[in-house]
Amino acid sequence: NLQRFYGAQAGEYDRFRERLLQGRAELIMRLRLTLPRDAHVVELGGGTGRNLEFFNSALDDIAAFDLVDLCPALLSRARARVARHAQVRVIEGDATMFRPARPVDCVYFSYSLTMIPDWRVAIDNALAMLKPGGTLGVVDFYHSAAQPDPG
Repeated sequence: NLQRFYGAQAGEYDRFRERLLQGRAELIMRLRLTLPRDAHVVELGGGTGRNLEFFNSALDDIAAFDLVDLCPALLSRARARVARHAQVRVIEGDATMFRPARPVDCVYFSYSLTMIPDWRVAIDNALAMLKPGGTLGVVDFYHSAAQPDPG
């Protein structure tokens, strides 16, 4: 159960994971370059909403932002973080099933695919919600067979 796993650590989640979760700022910087003005963006597995801070002032140019996660404890932190951004909706939902009312400009996963049992379904769902020419972004853990094991 996600609530049981993340509930007790939700308050310290961002601080604890900051050094571990590399590449998030770079992903969002690249995504920002693809966004049209008044874009609609979806983050699947958005957790505490920490990634929104990487958008900096560009967040003000985004017309709609849906932050979707299954864990109420993490979403509680996200709601507090985004209170001053009216265009951001914090949604308790499943990345394999959530669908906005209309196609969107950008969907991204930031260290959430490895936590989604049906991650292929989540990717298919993300692709299905994109406008033609929309952008899918992913940053996550990966173990390459091309790299030798440590030690």
